[in-house]
Amino acid sequence: MPFNVSPPLATILLAPANSTAAPTIYLPTVCRARALLWRHLIYADLSIWERISSFTPSPNILAATTIGGVIVDSGKFDWVANKKRFPMLNEPDPSYHDVVYTDALGAAAYIGRCRVVPLRNTGSALAPHSAFLIMQGLETLGLRIERHCENALAVANFLRQHPKVNWVNYAALSDSPYYANCQKITGGKASGILSFGIKGGKKAGAQFIDALQMILRLVNIGDAKSLACHPATTTHRQLSTEELKTAGVSEDLVRLSVGIEHIDDIIADIAQALEKVTI
Repeated sequence: MPFNVSPPLATILLAPANSTAAPTIYLPTVCRARALLWRHLIYADLSIWERISSFTPSPNILAATTIGGVIVDSGKFDWVANKKRFPMLNEPDPSYHDVVYTDALGAAAYIGRCRVVPLRNTGSALAPHSAFLIMQGLETLGLRIERHCENALAVANFLRQHPKVNWVNYAALSDSPYYANCQKITGGKASGILSFGIKGGKKAGAQFIDALQMILRLVNIGDAKSLACHPATTTHRQLSTEELKTAGVSEDLVRLSVGIEHIDDIIADIAQALEKVTI
């Protein structure tokens, strides 16, 4: 991937693809809003843009949300060597005079297309208030990410030893298949997002979610507050068994977006909720 981002931003983007419903639900079936794609581009190759048709954002999705993003292209990726994987850069673009970006722009093919197509359709300037909100958040981003990662690792270690938990997926754990990448890319900080499998499957997952007291039962991620979601009965409930497998979502999967509260409070809430699982 030709992305060169600082560790705090990279940490946000390192969350596993199945940690959010957008790539499998919002993008292909509901959202169809190019404005939401920047936050998911890190998981996918450019072909994801081909799955989006017209810019028709739903007010239910975009309400009270400030959206913005930055793409940093090093210009070192060989798009021509991967023509079949990146046809939009290596084949004529009918929306822009049949230009072939790799022929016309060479190493700048990717960032060039970002400028002439998505920017043309979504605009390049934020509203002043939106820019203010983003700047306010960026001022403390580094501090918050440190706390998110510290808390998430503690939660992951707690869950890994709990008798009602089958597995834990968190890149900062030494037995994770993504551990080496996490150490190399983000200095061992694997974001505040983790998932685990609860013994008892779908019913146990629902019991756990219902028993939480401090942690909020919400499907969004990255909040300062801790959030929990059982995808099989919420965000992905409309998918068939096969579609759940394709999305990487098992019925026992519980997703946690670990916040910046005191770690003792977070673990205490998780522990009491697990105790109430009777299946």
